[in-house]
Amino acid sequence: MDKPVNILIFEDNPSDAELMKRKMKKAGFDFTAKTAQDKNAFLGLIETYVPDIILADYSVPGFDGLAAMEEARKRFEDIPVIIVSGAIGEEFAIECLKAGATDYVLKDKLARLGPVIERALKEAEQLKEKRQAEQALRKSEREKSLLLDSIIEIIAYHDTNHILQWANNAYLKATGLSLSELKGKRCYHAWGLDKPCVNCPVTAAIETGKAASAELTPQNQPHWPPDQGSWIVRAAPVKDDDGNTIGAIEIAHDITEERRAQEAIRQSEERLRLLVEAVKDYAIYMLDTEGRVLSWNEGAQKIKQWRADEIIGRDFSVFYTDEDKTSDKPGKALEIAAKEGRFEEQGPRLRKDGSVFWADVTITAVRDDAGKLKGFAKVVRDITERKQAEEHLDEIRKELERSNGELEQFAYVASHDLREPLRGINGFMELLRQRSGSKLDEKDMEYIKYATDSAIRMDELITCLLRYSRVKTHGMPFSSIPVQLALGEAVKNLKINIAETEALITSDELPTVKADGMQLTQLFQNLIANAIKFHGDQKPEIHIGCQKLDSFWQFSVRDNGIGIEPQFKDRIFVIFQRLHTRDKYPGYGIGLSICKRIVERHGGRIWVESQSGKGSTFYFTTPI
Repeated sequence: MDKPVNILIFEDNPSDAELMKRKMKKAGFDFTAKTAQDKNAFLGLIETYVPDIILADYSVPGFDGLAAMEEARKRFEDIPVIIVSGAIGEEFAIECLKAGATDYVLKDKLARLGPVIERALKEAEQLKEKRQAEQALRKSEREKSLLLDSIIEIIAYHDTNHILQWANNAYLKATGLSLSELKGKRCYHAWGLDKPCVNCPVTAAIETGKAASAELTPQNQPHWPPDQGSWIVRAAPVKDDDGNTIGAIEIAHDITEERRAQEAIRQSEERLRLLVEAVKDYAIYMLDTEGRVLSWNEGAQKIKQWRADEIIGRDFSVFYTDEDKTSDKPGKALEIAAKEGRFEEQGPRLRKDGSVFWADVTITAVRDDAGKLKGFAKVVRDITERKQAEEHLDEIRKELERSNGELEQFAYVASHDLREPLRGINGFMELLRQRSGSKLDEKDMEYIKYATDSAIRMDELITCLLRYSRVKTHGMPFSSIPVQLALGEAVKNLKINIAETEALITSDELPTVKADGMQLTQLFQNLIANAIKFHGDQKPEIHIGCQKLDSFWQFSVRDNGIGIEPQFKDRIFVIFQRLHTRDKYPGYGIGLSICKRIVERHGGRIWVESQSGKGSTFYFTTPI
C-alpha cells in the first residue's frame, strides 16, 4: 500500500494485542495501530481516529466485538471489521458474518491474520471504488434528468416498437400523465389518439436509421382534433455499439402560438391589401430600394391612369416632369426617405396621358426587424382642386387687400375732403343766421337748424366710418393682455353712464390673452355701453363671464335689458343698422359692427343669444 494502514485493535488482553501486531509486522504490513481495551476507550477512539480496518475480540466482557462493529459502522459505513477470538464455533462464526463482519480469525491461528487483513483491505478498496462509481452515475443521471427537465421542448425515448421508455417533465406536462403512466404506452396513445401520425418522424428514424423531422398540424393529420395544436417534431435514431437501431429520441416544439400569430399577420396583411386595393382617392403603392414599382392599387390607377400590368416593374420617375427628372428629384426623394424615414412634399406630377396634376406625396422607408432597408411605401393624393381653391382664395385675398386699401383711401378722403364742405355748410349757416336773423321768420330758422344738424350728423357718421375702417389697419400688435385690466379700463371710461343708471357690473376671474389691448377695451366698452343703453325699466345688471373650451376662450356679456327679437340677431352686427329710432335710443348703429370687426381681427367670432324682454347675452371667442 502507498501509505501505512491505520488499524484499530479492540482487545482487553494486552498480550493478545501485542501478538496481533507482531503477526502483522511479520506479514510485512506497514501500519500504525491504536488499542482500546474497553467500551469507553473504543467509543472515544472512533471519534478521534480514522482506521482503515478494525480487529475486534469477540468476547470482551460487557461490549463484545459485534457491538463494537455496530458502533463503528455508524461512523465508518464500509470499514472492514475482522473478529478475533480465542474459541468460536461454526454457529457463532456464521452469526458474525451475517451481522456484517468481514471475516474472523482464531487466536491460535493468527498466522492467517496477514492474508485476511490484506484480502479485507482489497475488498474494502473495491467496494469504495464501486460506491464512488455508483455515486458518479447517480449524479450524472440526476444532472441529465435536471437538464432534460429544464428544456421547454418535449423529449422522449421510444424503443423500436414505438413504446415510450422515458420522457422529460415537459412531455409529462403536455400529456397530463406521470412517468409511470407513460411507460409502456405508444406515443400516440399518450396523446389520446387512436392511430400513428401521418409521416411520423419517429417512425422514419427507426425504419431508416436516419434523423427525420416534420411539422404536424391538424391540417395535415386528419385524425387529430382541432385543438391538438401544431408541432415541429424531430427524431434521431439511437444505435448500439454494432450500429443497430435500438430506439429513437423524439424532440417536439409546440408552434401553435407561432402559427396563430403568423395566421393573424397573414389575415391582417390580407385585410390591409384588400383595403389598399379598394381605396380610390389615394394612390398607394410599394417601391423597391431602387425605386421600381412593386404594387398598384385602384386609387393609383384612377389618379395616374396606369394599369397595374403597365406600371409594375417600371421606375417611379415616370411620374415626374422632365424638369424634376433632370434635377434628379425622384432619387433625392428616396435618399431623404431612406435617411430620415419619411419624405413629404407637394408638387406637380404626370399622368399616363402627359397631363399634369398637383400631388400631395408621402414616401416612407420600409425596414425589416434588423433595420435593413426593404423598399418604400408611397402615398399620393390628387390635390389639384384644393390647389385651385387655394389659388382662388389667394386671388380673393389679394382683391380683399386691394379693397381694404381703397376703403382706407376712402376713409382718408372722408376724414379730410368730405369734412371740408360740411364745415363750410356749418359756417355759412351760422353766418346767415347772424346777418339775417332779424329778417328770418321762425320757419326759416328751423330750416337753418335742420341744415346745421344734418351737417353735424354727417360729420359724426364720417367719424364712425373712419373708426370702423381703421380697426384692422391701425390696430396695435398683439401682446399678453390681462382681460381683467382691459375690462377695468372699459368700466372706468363708462363711469358716468354707470353712475347715472346705477348699473351693477360683475365678472368671473378672467384670463390673460394675446390681444390688442386698446381694441379689447373698446370691445368690452361697446358691449357694456349697449347693455346700459337698452336696460329697460330695471337697473342694469351686467355680468362678464369666461369659459375655456378646447383651443379658445369664450367670453360672455350678459344683461337684463329689453332683449332682441330672433330675426334681428344677425342684422345688429351690420354697420349703420338700427332696430330703434334715434329719438328713443340715440346712436348710429356702429358699435356692434366695430365689435364684430375687432373679434374677427383676433381670430374669433361673435354672436348673441336673446329673447325679447328677457335680456341678452353676447358671446365672443379668442384663441388660447
